[in-house]
Amino acid sequence: MYNKLDAIKKMNKLGKNRTPFLFIIDFEFTKAIILTNDEINNNKIKFSFNNFTNYKGNIKNETLFFEKNPISLSEYKNSFNKVKEEINAGNTYL
Repeated sequence: MYNKLDAIKKMNKLGKNRTPFLFIIDFEFTKAIILTNDEINNNKIKFSFNNFTNYKGNIKNETLFFEKNPISLSEYKNSFNKVKEEINAGNTYL
């Protein structure tokens, strides 16, 4: 797990080297998981993007369960404002 500064450095290095990677970042960008293809556990994470995949055959459909933990309106507004600041700073990608 990486903090924000280390995550940015790692992703920039991988991007510069044209090394494909998967990243998972929490909403506040305080924790990040960055995995190269060799580090991805193919039994736990399966992906397919434009014919680039780490599995063969069909993915078994499983029921997923997500637990909701609503936050307060003031916490939501604070977080939303952080997102707007990042978008205004140009830190957004399609």
